[in-house]
Amino acid sequence: MTGIGEVAGGALAEIAIERGLLRAVDLQWRFLPSRVWRRKEPLRVSFAALLRISVGNAYVLIRNLHRDELFAPLGGVYKHYLEARPFLDSIGFRPQGSGPDMFEDLRGVIQRHHALKLDRWFCRNEGRESYIECLCRELKEEFGEARLKSRIRLPDPPRFTLVRRIREGPRRVDGGHFHSQFRLIEVYDLSSSSPEAREFAQAVVEAAATNTSLLIVTAEEILRRRSRAGKVIAHSSRYLLHGEPVDDEEPPHADSPGKC
Repeated sequence: MTGIGEVAGGALAEIAIERGLLRAVDLQWRFLPSRVWRRKEPLRVSFAALLRISVGNAYVLIRNLHRDELFAPLGGVYKHYLEARPFLDSIGFRPQGSGPDMFEDLRGVIQRHHALKLDRWFCRNEGRESYIECLCRELKEEFGEARLKSRIRLPDPPRFTLVRRIREGPRRVDGGHFHSQFRLIEVYDLSSSSPEAREFAQAVVEAAATNTSLLIVTAEEILRRRSRAGKVIAHSSRYLLHGEPVDDEEPPHADSPGKC
C-alpha cells in the first residue's frame, strides 16, 4: 500500500513541475514582443537587490550617491565577474555609467531580442555576485559613505530572506538613448529570527535620527514619494511595500546565511 508520505511527495513534485512550467510560459509571453517587434532597438536593463530595514511602520532609506536630493532603499545593482564577459559580449551588452562605483554593474543596454536570454543567465546564478555578496558590498559602501561603518555592524553571519522578485517590463520609457527598459529587482529582509538582527535594525533606525544621509519614512510617505519634511523619495522605495510575491519553490534564497 502506498504510504501517505509517498503520495504527498508525489503531489508536491507535480505542483512544483506545474509551477515551473507556468513560470516558463509566463516568461515566454513577457519577452515575446521584444523578440518579435523592434528586435534590435536598444533596451536598458538592470538587476538589483534591495534590503528592507524596518521597525514597525518605520522604513530606512539612504541618500542616493549620484542624486543628492533623492532617498532610496539600501542595496543596489548586482555586479558581474570577469568570467561573464564572453556571454555579455555575445549579446552586445554595453555598460551604463563610467564611474568607479559602477564598474562591472549589471546595468546597461542590449538589443531587445536578447532580454529573455539575459534573464535566464541571471537566474542561473553564474558569473555574477550572489545576493549575499551584493547586499553586503552595498551595505559596506553605503554605511561608509554615511560614516556609519564603525558604529553599525551586520550580524555575523548575516541571514537574508527573499521577500519578492519583481520583473518590470520590458516596457516603453521616455528620454535617454534607449526606448524601452527591463528591470529585475529582488527585495530581501534581514532575518529577524536572531537578537543580533533585531539589534542591527534598531541601531540603523536610531542612527537615522541624527544622520542626514539616512531617512526614516512611513509606508504612506513612500507611496506619496515625499517625506513629511519634504524629502524626495525614489520610486524604487515602493518595492519595499509591494510587488510580485516570491515563488514558493526557491529555497536557495530563503533565510540563507553567508559571510560579509
